[in-house]
Amino acid sequence: MHLLKVVPPSSYVGALPPANRFPLKVGDSVNFDKATMQTASAFMQDEWTLPNDFKLIAGVRYYHVNSELEKTSGGKHKAGENSTHSRFVKSLGLTWTGLDHTTIRAGYSEGYVMPTLLEQFTDSRAGRGITLHGNPDLSPERSQNYELGLRYQNRGVVFDGTLFYTKSKQYITFESCANGHSCTGGDIYVNADKAKSYGLELLAEYWIEDTPYTPYLTTTLMRRKVTMDDFSTYKTDVPAISGQLGVRYERSFAGTDLWADGFVQAASKTDKKEREIEKSGKVSRHLSGWSTLNFAVGGNFGDEGQHRLALHLNNLNNRHYRASVDEMPATGRNFVVTFNTSL
Repeated sequence: MHLLKVVPPSSYVGALPPANRFPLKVGDSVNFDKATMQTASAFMQDEWTLPNDFKLIAGVRYYHVNSELEKTSGGKHKAGENSTHSRFVKSLGLTWTGLDHTTIRAGYSEGYVMPTLLEQFTDSRAGRGITLHGNPDLSPERSQNYELGLRYQNRGVVFDGTLFYTKSKQYITFESCANGHSCTGGDIYVNADKAKSYGLELLAEYWIEDTPYTPYLTTTLMRRKVTMDDFSTYKTDVPAISGQLGVRYERSFAGTDLWADGFVQAASKTDKKEREIEKSGKVSRHLSGWSTLNFAVGGNFGDEGQHRLALHLNNLNNRHYRASVDEMPATGRNFVVTFNTSL
């Protein structure tokens, strides 16, 4: 939810993947995996209007998830490996609108994240050049999320701020095979004992009256601590600050809603430290901060604005970076055309 959900190691900045890895040479092998994940869920929510401008919202959701590796040509996993998990999760929120143009909110929710098919069954070398092994014994990640927020909207000004704190159990991360796991070489996905994340999310924008322009800023300030046995660290591949600063343009012309958005996207430096570095032979991996310049333009057209066409010009400064230690280098200067329609 706050993730938040970040770039290449300093030795990688400005460099591209070694050319001798692409294309595959004669003699290299390609593995084939076929896996499925089936998810069933049911959700109920109700809302109560209370005296003195209060409103209470409560909900519950049930998850049932089954994952299975059906076929594989690799030798490290076996067809038929599977996992089945189910759980109820709850949420509770309270809002107060007793001040003009202002909403104050508080909330509690529970998170439930199943490991992906990649994390369970697939061995990959993407991104860092070493093998990252799947782990069919992974448990779902569970979390408790608390937040307190305020939103103000009046005369073209929008401000929204949220303080958040999340406690996670069985947090899905990875560590070296040298730490006693059933794999050889590289890293493997594992469940950490716990993780704590906290920070502040901000949105601020201002519509300049009688113009089509709206400057805006979105940013997240965040820290995360991961604990595994007697090892804990704040160097968890999470930038202390990340966000977007830009200007939006919106105007109707000849029955078409036109828009444009020019913005800078950026994140501060990050580090990732692994348990028992002396065993794995690694040190903390460092990524420098990065920023990219981006521009997008588009419009809605049709009798009811049901057609949407857009052109996205990304990373115009052609910055070489990684969004995180575990990802492949980001695409350089590129463009994307999108078209959507509603029938």
